Amino acid sequence: MASTLIFALDSPQYHLLEKDASNRFSGLAFDYHSKPVQGINVYQEDRFVGNFPVNTVSEDIHRHFSHIPSTRNCRFAFDLFIDSRAAFYALEIVYEDDSIGDVIRYGASEITARQDWFDVLHGRLKNISSPSGDLVFETQGIRDVTAYNNSIIPGIYNMQTYLTKSGVELNRIKSVLDIGCGTGRLLVGWYLDNPDRHLFGCDINPSLVDWAGANLPDPMRFRQNGLLPPLPYQTGEFDLVYLVSVFTHLSLEAQKLWLSEIKRILAPNGILLATLHGDIYIQLSQPAKYNDFQQQGYLEVVHRNEDEGSNNYAAYHGLEFAEELFHDFDLIGYYPRGNMETQVLFPVAAFQDVYVFKKNGATAMTI
Repeated sequence: MASTLIFALDSPQYHLLEKDASNRFSGLAFDYHSKPVQGINVYQEDRFVGNFPVNTVSEDIHRHFSHIPSTRNCRFAFDLFIDSRAAFYALEIVYEDDSIGDVIRYGASEITARQDWFDVLHGRLKNISSPSGDLVFETQGIRDVTAYNNSIIPGIYNMQTYLTKSGVELNRIKSVLDIGCGTGRLLVGWYLDNPDRHLFGCDINPSLVDWAGANLPDPMRFRQNGLLPPLPYQTGEFDLVYLVSVFTHLSLEAQKLWLSEIKRILAPNGILLATLHGDIYIQLSQPAKYNDFQQQGYLEVVHRNEDEGSNNYAAYHGLEFAEELFHDFDLIGYYPRGNMETQVLFPVAAFQDVYVFKKNGATAMTI
């Protein structure tokens, strides 16, 4: 049975972790079916460090999920000294009845192994312009520009983690298209990793792509697109196309049209990465429709008569339905909830399911 626990870290992001120093660990934890969470046990490897409460008010989470009482006080924040000799730290959920729940593993040694890479990206990021809080709100739902910037490096790190775990050889990715790019947040990560890649982004919102085109460095190129294809790109132009929180807000008919277009613009060895609302999103936001979702494998829910493409137009996909929908592509990687199975922290799209596909009839980009 899948865990009903929502447990995530907000900080410290990989590139901001300080060794042999105190770091602020913050995040949220609540269980949407079971008993309330009361605290977190922290271990340095096998050594118990301490217990920290989960009791801070979370108005934003409770506003979205007011039918779950425990969301009212579901955040935590505590200072933790990070020993440079430690391989990892484990954060373990403690329920109100003292039973134990899921564990998040913060791999300090993994960060150390890639410290030079993080330092290079962090240095380059300092020279990248930031959008205004109002533009950030249009894509992230918050106006915190610092949090937006701090999500860029974890975004590219985790996207590359999903790809490599799926057998994709990263050095063969020379051209990238971000569909639904917003202000180019994730595309900036690909630029930081390798400024020589051919990087393109498109979005239906003209204010977002106009800002990106005017403020982000070459070789990134941005265009406005319509709600439906076509796109102004050549056949077979891209090694990688990704859809992060895109099909989550489109009708099924529109999704099918976009998949046909993506198949056209992907190179013979092309890879498609997509994030979709899965089981957890139905249980969190549409519990009354959960049985329908289980039977059909797919649902669309429109809030306040919003047009598709908006955040209030929601689509939900089950695994079998998604495999059939993407039938022109081979599924080579599937990561439900983004992080629970792979222990990926700071996932690309919250708790969305992550799918990695290969274009049918092509030689896989494998190691």
